[in-house]
Amino acid sequence: MSLTVQELLQIDALHLRPMTDTDVHALEHHIVWVHQSEIMDSRAFSEPGEILLTVGLNLPKERNKDPQGNHSVDTHQYQLLCEEYVRGMYEAGVLACGFGTGIKHDTVPVPLIEAARHNELPLFEVPLEIPFQSIEKEVYRSIVDDEYATIRATYSAQRRLIAAANSEYPIHSVILKTAESVGGWAAFLAANGDVIDSSHIAPRGLARNLGLEFIARCAMEPNPRYRPKTMFFLRDGLDCCICEVFSEQQEIFGFVVAGIPRSDKSDMTLRSVATVAAEILSVSMPQQQSQSGRIDHLRSIVLSHAAHGHADIVIQMARDLWGGIPAEPVEVHHIPDIGQNEPSIRSLCSMLSSRVDTIRGTSSQGYAPHGVIFGYYDSGFWMLCNPSDRSVVQEAVIATTKDLNRTIGRSTPRPWTELDRAFDEARVSSRLGEFANATTLGTVRRNVDSGSEASGRLPTVMEMERIATLNQLDLVEPCIADAYADALLQPLTDAGSKSRHTRQVLLDTLEMLVECSFNLARCATRIGVHHHTVENRVVKIQQLLGVNLTDMDDMTRVWFAVNALKRRNARAVETFEHENGASGSYL
Repeated sequence: MSLTVQELLQIDALHLRPMTDTDVHALEHHIVWVHQSEIMDSRAFSEPGEILLTVGLNLPKERNKDPQGNHSVDTHQYQLLCEEYVRGMYEAGVLACGFGTGIKHDTVPVPLIEAARHNELPLFEVPLEIPFQSIEKEVYRSIVDDEYATIRATYSAQRRLIAAANSEYPIHSVILKTAESVGGWAAFLAANGDVIDSSHIAPRGLARNLGLEFIARCAMEPNPRYRPKTMFFLRDGLDCCICEVFSEQQEIFGFVVAGIPRSDKSDMTLRSVATVAAEILSVSMPQQQSQSGRIDHLRSIVLSHAAHGHADIVIQMARDLWGGIPAEPVEVHHIPDIGQNEPSIRSLCSMLSSRVDTIRGTSSQGYAPHGVIFGYYDSGFWMLCNPSDRSVVQEAVIATTKDLNRTIGRSTPRPWTELDRAFDEARVSSRLGEFANATTLGTVRRNVDSGSEASGRLPTVMEMERIATLNQLDLVEPCIADAYADALLQPLTDAGSKSRHTRQVLLDTLEMLVECSFNLARCATRIGVHHHTVENRVVKIQQLLGVNLTDMDDMTRVWFAVNALKRRNARAVETFEHENGASGSYL
């Protein structure tokens, strides 16, 4: 580790004498360089962390009297000159100034001492018998020792990271070893900035913000050749480093982010280890992605058999795919309508995968007391566990999918012979749990702050009958339905369109068409126009919306969007009448 200013001043052989009573914290900074300069303005020629040595050749003598005894240098001007000289060093980030006496100045000028004290810049006297080279040698020796220690630490970390990259889950292992090597935290981000894995939960938000800032800065550089591959930040008292992980074809896989508590020295270990981790993942990730894709595919196949009640296949494959199989009874958890490559799901999968190594080596039957079966199947993510491990699943889901805004379903505990019923229960719970008051992980999440507990029951027959009377709009959050309607009907509802009147006519026609169950003749009669007029309008509507109103799927989408729009307009009218009175007039 390089010398601090305090350690430099305490070297007896140098006989350095402090000239200011500087705060002890200012003396604890580590020196990154030392050089001699006689330039009066140090701003453009010095860097933060340096020690500046000078003999004051360009600084006039403090009291140079002429033969008549008058001072040749005005005292006030001299004070201003020293103040500007010291301020330049301070603003350049100079840690301390060493002033050599006995060449031009017999002593350190008092105005210079006062200026250094005023700017809180450590100032020390270098006696004539001590050459500046002696100070430089001491600092350089410490810097070389520090660099050698950094090389050793980086080499040791490199060996650990390479070993981690060869594990079954290289991303998780490399991130953990990176955090351990730098003495802080580390995370892996997807190419869009979402956190896939992290050594600690607390810095996940900071890591994502750094990733988004890095992506934004890279986007400002139009030429890919000049875009940064690594960037350093100071955030919340932490030194942070972010490095790209990319393939040979320069395809960005993601980013490695690492952070340590802010220190007074320039920590090259953080930069070196983070860079090495990114390079190692750049090599291992293509291989890992190929293997992971095959494993995910096998897991999906096994889960499809499980959903159809073939528990024997699950038991046979569970040891190889998940390290073991949960003991009976088993409950099924379901996250519906989620993409397999959704970053939150990849992060959840990575967190659950980290448990696989800990449960391997169980009995020959493959049962593991704390095993969790998980994977993607039928447009959803599924997790199977023993009720005793419910908290493990809940914690993983809450930590990784809190931004998904999904109601997560859960079945009642069942034996393996009733696994198909457990899948059906979980699917119903996730779809209709909010209306049926079924227990879900989403309910647990909403009740965490209040400390309340979920009921633990499934929908009753009466509740299921009530649910059956609901239409599609009742099963969707109003904000989601409104957003869907805005997205689909935007070509007809755009208030800024030059053909606003025409599009309003088309929207009115579409609403009537939906009300008439897409019967053109009935719609024409209801709005009082010719049948061909409605047909022409329908052609324009299909062109604007990009739908086919003879296709059942598109008809369903349009029905949903139109009714969501009508419901929102009805709510707006009700709100207006409530605020202004039912008899109020419209302006």
